[in-house]
Amino acid sequence: MVIRLIFMVLIVFVTLVVGCTLSPVSPAGNTNTNTNISNVPKSWTILIHMAIDNDIDYEYEANFNLVSYYLQTLKFLKAKDFGNKVEILVLMDSYNYETNGYETKFKDGYYRIKGSGSISSDLVVPKSEINSGSVLDIKGFINWVIGNYPATNYIYIIFNHGNGFVDLNEEGRWLGIAFDDIAGDSLSLSEIGQVTKYLATKVGKKIDLFYPFACLMGGIELAYEVKDSVSYLLFSEELFPADFWSFEALELIITNPSSSAEDVGKMFCNSAYQYFSNSGRSFTLALLKLDNVDGVKLAIDNYADAITNYITNFQNALLLNKVAFSNSIVGSFLQPLHCYIDLKGYVKAVKQSITNSDIQTLTQGILDAIDSLIVYKKILLTNDLTFYFPDFTNYSGLSIFHNVVERQGYPEELYFSIIRFGIESKWRNYLSVLSNYLRSPDFYEPDDTQAQARAISIGETQTRTLHSQGDVDWIIVSNVSGRAFVMFSSSDGDILYGELYDADSMVKIDYGDVDKVLEFIGDGGNYYIKVTSRSSRKGVYTVAMSTIGEDDYEPDNSFASAKEINVGAFSQERSFHVEGDVDFIKVYLTGSKAYKIETYQWGLITDTELTLYDSYYSQVAYNNDANGVYSVITFTPSSTGWYYIKVNEYKNDDVGKYKINVVEY
Repeated sequence: MVIRLIFMVLIVFVTLVVGCTLSPVSPAGNTNTNTNISNVPKSWTILIHMAIDNDIDYEYEANFNLVSYYLQTLKFLKAKDFGNKVEILVLMDSYNYETNGYETKFKDGYYRIKGSGSISSDLVVPKSEINSGSVLDIKGFINWVIGNYPATNYIYIIFNHGNGFVDLNEEGRWLGIAFDDIAGDSLSLSEIGQVTKYLATKVGKKIDLFYPFACLMGGIELAYEVKDSVSYLLFSEELFPADFWSFEALELIITNPSSSAEDVGKMFCNSAYQYFSNSGRSFTLALLKLDNVDGVKLAIDNYADAITNYITNFQNALLLNKVAFSNSIVGSFLQPLHCYIDLKGYVKAVKQSITNSDIQTLTQGILDAIDSLIVYKKILLTNDLTFYFPDFTNYSGLSIFHNVVERQGYPEELYFSIIRFGIESKWRNYLSVLSNYLRSPDFYEPDDTQAQARAISIGETQTRTLHSQGDVDWIIVSNVSGRAFVMFSSSDGDILYGELYDADSMVKIDYGDVDKVLEFIGDGGNYYIKVTSRSSRKGVYTVAMSTIGEDDYEPDNSFASAKEINVGAFSQERSFHVEGDVDFIKVYLTGSKAYKIETYQWGLITDTELTLYDSYYSQVAYNNDANGVYSVITFTPSSTGWYYIKVNEYKNDDVGKYKINVVEY
């Protein structure tokens, strides 16, 4: 599953507890075990759905004891509840099958967290099997909680993987939240709406705070779905990292039960920021006051009417599609099946790109409405991603669906038929009109045959469409000499399949899908590029033709010819223009300050190797592949002065491009 792969990549970086805001309290001295059920209302009742009937149990718990840490955190917190003002109730759905020799240590059922004893002693109502994707099963837990542990205020948390708005039992894909391997089910947004509405009805008021503790749940669609049953919504629009940080922020209401839901939401944001700042992980958390979500929806409707009328040609549609893609959240960018963009980033970019006064006014209306909806946010982006997303810190933390093609797993019809926002808003009209234009023939048609091939020049990038099922685009490039590359990019998912031919012999030189760069050695002749889609899907793509040449810093092949890079400046774009090319770079570093030197991808992937030398040309640091095939050196000089960075291709037998930067660390 897509999100599992992303989440598994993230968990590789899980480390020991660093900078945790919670000071563990030994439960030994606490006599408040709370073993008796009482119908006297507490200040807070916290419902936590631990939906770990999946790899969170048989991978993360098995390898890192991650769930055990989360549960122990809850027990530490309860140990501080000397006034017995807070109830912590857990719906546990564990993985009850053996996988790779691992057997879960948890039992399905309802738990009442105490400040002493083992977690197994907190099990009150055992269950043979719970389906985390079943609204009925969750309602059973809610009935037990409200019937036995009433409170003045309520927090509802779902912990699991997350992947947006589509549900397995509605589309046959592992999307939504609360994935259940054994039941083959998950919760869609509409089902989350049913659950929160049921809980709100049982308690006789809106839920004070709802927190889907998972990736990619931070959309206007979820906010609109639960607006009638939730007062404050806390969520992440991004890939939310699994790490040894979880419920520490709940200490606020343990020690001060009079705290508000807004206070608790802000504490979660601040606690995460403190922890992940120390651990070096990216994240977003946004706190929304849902009384204001209707205002955002109205502002979006007004904008959608105007922008729909603005899309009268392919050029305008293409501009808006580019604006949307440039504001993809990182999770969308890394995984083409996702199609979520940051709403504020998108609207600001539209305002900058389109001078129409009415649209300018309406985009400002959305920005003002977002500011009234989001009462607090924390966004932390590690340095390696800031170069891909320079405006990320200006994002709102609130995403919106922006699918304009027939992408697998995200058909527009599903969005328009089961998502409340998709049904009731005018956003659907905008997406439909935009989609129709982007599926129309591009400027280069007709180009369906070799004889109709349209030209592309070296150094040129063209935007094209596969406008119909089975559409074929032929492209010709002339007078190519030396190492050359054809690079594809698409904001519309994995739609491309490219083939490269020698024009004289029509011998196929290279081929591959959208993530494959076609590479060849030109002999001065002509070459054909054929573009199709394996699955006959439609969509927009770009194709770029380039050769590797000297960068702007040559000659720089020795210490004496090294060119300068400034600390904290924009990254430099460099190349290995011939096999064996070596780049030397000099940088002025201050003693006792920590620095990070890092290479990144720029165009064709290149395996870089980094070596750092002092002013006497003595090696002081080295790295290869700390950042995938790219390299990272962290270094604290003992003295101030000039230092030299040597960058080379790992085996010195290939050419390519890379970016490099130096920052204080």
